[in-house]
Amino acid sequence: MGLYSYLDYLRCEGSKLMSKYISQKEMANLFGKSVNTIRLWVDKGMITAINADTYRSDGGYRFSQEEYERVKRLFGTDVLFLKDAAELVGVTKQYLAMLAKADPPEIPSQLIMYGRQERRVFRKADCLMLKEALKAKNTHQMRDGGRELQLYNNDLRLFDNFRYNEQLVIVISVEPVKLLSENGYTIEPNDGSLPVSNKCLNFPYEKRAGSIIFSFPKPESITSEIYHLLERMVFYLGTKNVRVFDRESTYYVKTRKGEFKGTLSDVELLNKYKLEGQLSFHGEMVYLDGETITRRSHLKKTVVKSVEKYAENHNMNFDQALNELLRKALQSDRSNKFDEE
Repeated sequence: MGLYSYLDYLRCEGSKLMSKYISQKEMANLFGKSVNTIRLWVDKGMITAINADTYRSDGGYRFSQEEYERVKRLFGTDVLFLKDAAELVGVTKQYLAMLAKADPPEIPSQLIMYGRQERRVFRKADCLMLKEALKAKNTHQMRDGGRELQLYNNDLRLFDNFRYNEQLVIVISVEPVKLLSENGYTIEPNDGSLPVSNKCLNFPYEKRAGSIIFSFPKPESITSEIYHLLERMVFYLGTKNVRVFDRESTYYVKTRKGEFKGTLSDVELLNKYKLEGQLSFHGEMVYLDGETITRRSHLKKTVVKSVEKYAENHNMNFDQALNELLRKALQSDRSNKFDEE
């Protein structure tokens, strides 16, 4: 065999060998990326080529089928990084990361090495399921939703504020401990150097019907009046009389009837974000009262049947239907009196 025939033979055998592997262009097409992106993945060490030393003369990188399968599991179309996953769910990156790190997690995720960085990834199917779950929660105004926050734990009280590492912080979680700093960063201290909060007063629970419900927007600044108000509500009402739920952009607060030390400005702020209940102010105390008053009454069977039929026709429960009929009757009575006059 002549020299040129031998070189042609080597090129042919080399071509057959290369055809067993996936080219850089083919890899780009498989992942819906550009050729430059595949090159960047190689440079960052996220994907390994079989011809790292000869890729220039080979006309580009080549990859084994096993490497393609490995990368497909990490960077396939069903895998999303935090930013894309949060956009799909419709929440902030911070909120989605919090759900992923909850104990137990509220959405499955995995930490992978992305080059030299550790990144959190999510499955598209899990994101869609979480999106539907959050949507279902938000469609019912009276459903608590969100993650219920403990009010006192680890010697800390929710929404207490103090100086830590020469900066003002506020407690946004007591289990696990999380602090919100002046610049908006979340701190998870683990050095045991935190001050001790005063415990909640925990007034005895009085069995009285009715709840007062608020939905406060999460303030951008830790010096916001909302945080100061929430801190005093937690301190005075205590763990037996108030519940706080952490939603994506709001704090959903549900209290029993009671009172706490405050100002007229507090009442104005509470009225602004009130969903249900009544408020009043006397002296230095803010009084919380529900919308509902329980009264025992005896109804005739014919009246009960009429109310039940009205409730069924108008998709109401019995109490709602009875209140609606009473309201209409009173309005009609007032209208008749006005006409007589």
